[in-house]
Amino acid sequence: MQQEPPSPPSPPFYASLFVAGATWTLPCTFGFERKTSDTERCHVDSVEVTNGETRARIACWFVHDPEVRDDPAINTYVMTARGLYLNSTSGEPMFTPHPIAKPLPKRWGLDEPTGLEPMRASAIVRHDGAWCSVYEMAGTDTSFGYTECISSRGFAGFGDHRDFTRHRCGDVP
Repeated sequence: MQQEPPSPPSPPFYASLFVAGATWTLPCTFGFERKTSDTERCHVDSVEVTNGETRARIACWFVHDPEVRDDPAINTYVMTARGLYLNSTSGEPMFTPHPIAKPLPKRWGLDEPTGLEPMRASAIVRHDGAWCSVYEMAGTDTSFGYTECISSRGFAGFGDHRDFTRHRCGDVP
């Protein structure tokens, strides 16, 4: 009796970032009261496959400012067997192919830093069908955070805050 070969593994959820020509349009708000709004568009400009890694050059710009499309913000996402990286494969990946949720430490954001060094924390959370990578830093006189959410359909949202400013595009926790 002949056995069927095992099925190939399914591609990781972030493989959607490596489709040349893919485009995502995300509504954005600015400020803690979300009074200002805009739209950000991201486009996969190129994809390269070499020596066990795939690189996608992704450009993002605000739609209201069309001349910025000629000089957009660009990041390179790198997919390897170990996971998804942003711009470089050094350090830990943003996401592993099959992530496991990891919350921020208990009482994060409630306790003041006690030393001169800022406190740092990261989390991996599931949010409305997307996986989100969260990075937070809190010091005695400043705070900063960044969240990026990716689903099997591509970018789901971005968000960042610094002290009393906030910028959110798409759906982020």
